[in-house]
Amino acid sequence: MHNQSVKMKFYFIVAIGLEQLAVKEFIEKTNLLDIEFEDIEIGKGGFEALISFEKGPELNRVLKIPQRILLRITEFKCRDFPKLFKKMKSLDWSNWLHGQSVKWTASARTSRLIHTGKIAKTCSDAIDEFYKAKTPKTKDLEQFGNKTLHFYIRIVDDIATISFNTSGVDLYKRGRTIVNRAPLRETYSAALFYMAKTYFNLENINLIDPMCGSGVILKEAITFYDESVRSFGFEDLKLYERYPLKKMSYTISCKGADIDSEVLETAEKNLENLNIEISKKDFFDQSFEQNQLIIFNPPYNERIKIENAKKFFIEIGQKLKSKKALVLLPSDYVKASGGKPIATFLNGGIDVTIVVYS
Repeated sequence: MHNQSVKMKFYFIVAIGLEQLAVKEFIEKTNLLDIEFEDIEIGKGGFEALISFEKGPELNRVLKIPQRILLRITEFKCRDFPKLFKKMKSLDWSNWLHGQSVKWTASARTSRLIHTGKIAKTCSDAIDEFYKAKTPKTKDLEQFGNKTLHFYIRIVDDIATISFNTSGVDLYKRGRTIVNRAPLRETYSAALFYMAKTYFNLENINLIDPMCGSGVILKEAITFYDESVRSFGFEDLKLYERYPLKKMSYTISCKGADIDSEVLETAEKNLENLNIEISKKDFFDQSFEQNQLIIFNPPYNERIKIENAKKFFIEIGQKLKSKKALVLLPSDYVKASGGKPIATFLNGGIDVTIVVYS
């Protein structure tokens, strides 16, 4: 049985451009939860840290900005398929596999092995050999036989890295959220909220989303310190034991508005029982309180077309002058908006920029 107190390397996949923000969330929440870590390393599209196996997977429940959390299992040099098969077959899979099916995702670059389909097939063949040599117990098959574990193999410069996907489905899939046209992913919505909270150094938050759409930003803001209620990939491991997390809390009140009655009906369903007031109002007819934090994601003139887009973004900027606001804009219109750009990333293939007003 694996020693759950031993620190292992976890890799947190994050949208390119949001790595520093994700690390800030990681540090704050591990401190609040008394989870020790070592050796943070930040790279393009993610960061890694050493955390105990007992506690590391539980971060899937509370981190809202990462897209996926991988557990690094091992790495080895490999230049041909027979060597890959031999190395994979020799690994001690008894800690991980007890009758579960295995799905492999392979990637490779600057290596002798570049055929990702054949790489994945070789790994699957090695797992088949493991199961032939060590038939799962009937009790384990009854409990885990209908489960599927997702592993990754990445080969770069002839070094193979094997990882386990502790998240299961991607973390932006929180559970019951209904969306309309051009929705903003939950991970990005959480990033907008946390960027605003940290940029303006806020403790007690009075938030309004004046173009709230289906209410995703509001939902992510009010639940940012709550545990996500869904299943995760690591729960399908036999060696998994639930580690109870401390409850985190903070003070926030939220309001939302939108001009579209149809999306407001969706917002009401998404925000049910969260004590968030929403109303039908045009953004340009709304007035904002002095202490309000304004966060929203307007249309980009892509899926939802805007008549005279440049004028639209200029007028948004004019209305937000001297307000405490953070807005996600298509990067082509940042200059017109008059806001201060603080981060850029891709949203659905569109280059977008987080801008602030103060």
